[in-house]
Amino acid sequence: MEKITLEEVKRLATLSALEFESSELESFATEFESILEMVDEIKSCDVDSKQTYKTHKFEELREDIPQESFSQEKALQNSPKTRKGAFAVSQMLEED
Repeated sequence: MEKITLEEVKRLATLSALEFESSELESFATEFESILEMVDEIKSCDVDSKQTYKTHKFEELREDIPQESFSQEKALQNSPKTRKGAFAVSQMLEED
């Protein structure tokens, strides 16, 4: 596999909306190379001969029967904050 250049790291950072210090670029290039090596390793796995497993036994699931739901008022009654008929939550991410 070819070595990832610093220019490629800068381009990936731009596409991903990430900002790296100049001192971090080489470290991230090495990390990106490691990730691509893992992807190559996964690609080389023989998945055609492997047995597949079901995660659910559909016969054990209950029948989906439509039934009456909560009213909007009842659903919101214990919420500390509501706005325009919906749950209101505090902002969790900072804006630039």
